[in-house]
Amino acid sequence: MAEDDRSSSLRQGAALDTTPSASDTASVDVGRRLRLLREERGLTIRALAAESGLAVNTLSLIENGKTSPSVSTLQQLARALDVPITAFFADATPSRRVVYQAAGTRLRATFTHGTLEDLGAGSAGACDRVAAGAARPVRR
Repeated sequence: MAEDDRSSSLRQGAALDTTPSASDTASVDVGRRLRLLREERGLTIRALAAESGLAVNTLSLIENGKTSPSVSTLQQLARALDVPITAFFADATPSRRVVYQAAGTRLRATFTHGTLEDLGAGSAGACDRVAAGAARPVRR
């Protein structure tokens, strides 16, 4: 995205995805993801070996980061675990979104001892509830 496009999007209140891209991360731990996927399904390493047609030793080496699996091996594992092959490269970190909001555009309720502003998700409607007397502002 060009800098002018990014600035324009920010002014319009667009959200930016701050999830690190593949080029931002040092390396992908396929073995760790394999173990996680296997354990989520309640499979032992022997059961996954039988289901995938791979040797127990091979799976152990992959899970412990001693070897990198080929694409063919990943395809066998993906079929056995019933996941897309991309599941081995997915980052478990949830993506975070940053939203720009121009000054003075948030909902606001003013009181004798302070001001309450709606900061977005999780507080939606807070100003309306306070203004209607259904909730009280927190004093610090």
